[in-house]
Amino acid sequence: MYIDSKLRELDLEVFHLSVPQKTALEIQREEVAINRSEVGVRSSIFFDSRFFLVESFIRMDQDLTDIYSLMGDFVHLSFTHQGKPSLKESHGQKSEVNQGMVQLSYQKDFSGQFYMKKDSEVHYYSIILERQFFLELLQKEDWAVKRPFFQAVKKREEKGFGLGGYFPVNSRVLSIIKELRAICESSFSNENKQSYLVLKFRELFFNVYISQTDQAMNGGVSVPDEINKAKAILASSYINPPTIRELSKLVLLNELKLKQEFKRAFGITIRGFVIKNRMDLSLGFLKEGKQVGEVAELLGYNNVSYFINTFRKYYGQTPKQALKSNSDSFF
Repeated sequence: MYIDSKLRELDLEVFHLSVPQKTALEIQREEVAINRSEVGVRSSIFFDSRFFLVESFIRMDQDLTDIYSLMGDFVHLSFTHQGKPSLKESHGQKSEVNQGMVQLSYQKDFSGQFYMKKDSEVHYYSIILERQFFLELLQKEDWAVKRPFFQAVKKREEKGFGLGGYFPVNSRVLSIIKELRAICESSFSNENKQSYLVLKFRELFFNVYISQTDQAMNGGVSVPDEINKAKAILASSYINPPTIRELSKLVLLNELKLKQEFKRAFGITIRGFVIKNRMDLSLGFLKEGKQVGEVAELLGYNNVSYFINTFRKYYGQTPKQALKSNSDSFF
């Protein structure tokens, strides 16, 4: 497998990494830092012969095209945390890459041009698993093997960008993606990292399965694309969520209809969803051992006392009480 990112207008290579098919299963790390007047890039890539995990931040002061190429036989899960680039694939297919939407695909090779607008920022995650690794990872999981996507990968039936799955990110999927990076960065032995990553990759795809199932069922309610986009934006913007007015402009719906349709689709108000999303994430951060003040900051609370009061109202105890109990029944 290899992965390549190049900014066409600047003739600037962001990264180019190639991994032999057979190599020691030792996790490697590549850091990229570019700071120019036209563009700033910060990328972290973790990889071995079976996977790539990429997190990239791109700030641009002019229109730019990221020529993104993947070579190999792979499953690709991507998620745009911030920004809204548009994609043109090598065969001419065009699509919007909406903030907060998770896209799943299976392809033998991929080459696409991501168009990013001037004075914007893009933050994305890209997880690429070698096909055989993906199959071995899930072949004993009953919930996975009967799924159309698993069968497509097994039969080598390609599913293009987003065609294997397309759904709004949720707090659990987002937490697992962050946990995968934390494992790669940890001081664990390589053997322990590998074992932990296998468990987390399984957990990730199980939660992808649950998310897709929930989206398909959704109590029999058909959810308009604009409302799914709104949910995705809120889920990925937990630090500084948009106001209802800002959100209505982003999804091109008037405020009243947005509020009504969101409540009808998900059984919760927009404000209630923002609080729930933050509280769900707070549990993950506390479980990782982060301190209360750090968790409040990570979730965008400027006032720690306000975060503690919100947590107590939501869970019936303070974060410190939750940390002390640290019980399975709570976490």
